[in-house]
Amino acid sequence: MTDLLTSGRVVSVVGAKGGCGTTMVAVNLAGTLVEDHHGPRDRRVLLIDLDFCKGDVSGWLDLESDAPVGRVLGVGLDAELLRGSVAHHRSGLDVLTQPMELADIEQTTSEEIERLLTVARSAYDVVVLDCGSRVDQATLTAVLHCDTVLVVLTPRLVALRDAARLKRLFATIQVQPSHVQYIVNRSGTRFDIPIEDIEFQLGTAVTGVIGFDESTCARAENDGRLLRRVAARGAATIDLEVLTDRVFFDATAPVRKARRRWSFRP
Repeated sequence: MTDLLTSGRVVSVVGAKGGCGTTMVAVNLAGTLVEDHHGPRDRRVLLIDLDFCKGDVSGWLDLESDAPVGRVLGVGLDAELLRGSVAHHRSGLDVLTQPMELADIEQTTSEEIERLLTVARSAYDVVVLDCGSRVDQATLTAVLHCDTVLVVLTPRLVALRDAARLKRLFATIQVQPSHVQYIVNRSGTRFDIPIEDIEFQLGTAVTGVIGFDESTCARAENDGRLLRRVAARGAATIDLEVLTDRVFFDATAPVRKARRRWSFRP
């Protein structure tokens, strides 16, 4: 097994389109990592909600929105101030959220986001960014200054087209192709575009496949709990644990494939 986890690693989770499950993936990736058996038990993990439209990280974790990311932007930010401004989830995860009230959401600049990521990298072992699906200044800055970009899509035509659009955008702004990985969420229905065809259209292998597990995901969302705390052996839970291993510890684990041929005009 190759340990891919280095101190201060930053991972951006970006949705190909709205409704792909970006926040679910970001929350549970970070939560699985902080509770994982690999490495030190006191691993420091920070989850930042960078969706400056309707960020929902606080809802997925049942947290009060009393640690908004806007609080640490535009100030003399350092590691001590950052660690003192976060919310602490019962899993051991530290979190910066977005406000509950939409009128309280503050917009930001690329310089502020870059400074936040620099300080977060120095203060934590791993930083996971939930960028949502908007292509705004926060997302563009995040993907340019992180170590890994995880693009979340569903096995549907529109999501696949939008993932291809993101791939072309990332090439235009010179994000290294080796830094971008693709996650297929809600896989396993008879309407799916097969994984092999998604890989063919994107021109690259997918890093993870998360099975369609509506019951576990709905319970986790409604209860504000991590998937592994709702159904430890649920399909989505297991797939998230495999994804965590592939992203942070062992990139060689196999990914499920399907057959059939689809195509679309980019």
